[in-house]
Amino acid sequence: MAIRTCTWTFQNTSQNIWFQLLMLGLVTAFLPIRAIGQASWEEFATRRTVLLSHAKDGLVFLKANSSEKEMEQAGWIQNASFFYYTGLGEQPSAILVLDGPRDETHLFVPPDPFSFGVPVAGLSESPGDDTAQRLGLTSVRPWDAFETFIQERLDAGVARLYIERPRPPESTGVPEGMQTVSGSMKLWEESVRASFPDVGIESISSIVNEMRWVKSPNEIEILRKNAHMTTS
Repeated sequence: MAIRTCTWTFQNTSQNIWFQLLMLGLVTAFLPIRAIGQASWEEFATRRTVLLSHAKDGLVFLKANSSEKEMEQAGWIQNASFFYYTGLGEQPSAILVLDGPRDETHLFVPPDPFSFGVPVAGLSESPGDDTAQRLGLTSVRPWDAFETFIQERLDAGVARLYIERPRPPESTGVPEGMQTVSGSMKLWEESVRASFPDVGIESISSIVNEMRWVKSPNEIEILRKNAHMTTS
């Protein structure tokens, strides 16, 4: 009887450990890798204003990372350009739209994501005026409204769409001529083309890269702090 009790205790303890590890995975699946410090909301707004000035004839799309954290990653990694213009390091799958003709900024956010089949509540920003005001945006909307919004702007005469393209080009994951199966930015562009086939799509990457190359005094200080942390 003692042996059975001991065996059950060991199995029960083992199960508890695996359960705790599973719950840890649920919590950390979308957690970002954090740096020391962050630009102010005013600095993010200034960046958006500058980018808008380069797209007066169209709409700029910047896409958040849609993938879950890989097991070998220390934390979930946001798309760098999306973060550069929003400051949202933890927001998965959202779409930032910069409306050049109207000088407006709109964020389209998905419902809370799932991790291991369980929703991660509170990770996605909530649509509404309060969130838009806090983030310094014209509006924050549910992403189900994205296609309708864009089509209305195209019908109103918007001439083109601007997206970010990777450098170097991503692999499609298949032989030439077959439908793309890999490369998040490539898949995103193909999705945009399929949804809005009658409008021209151009790259905004050169402007984005030029802006990100020039660091503000605050960014330089953040880089110094992060460099010091890695050497101390």
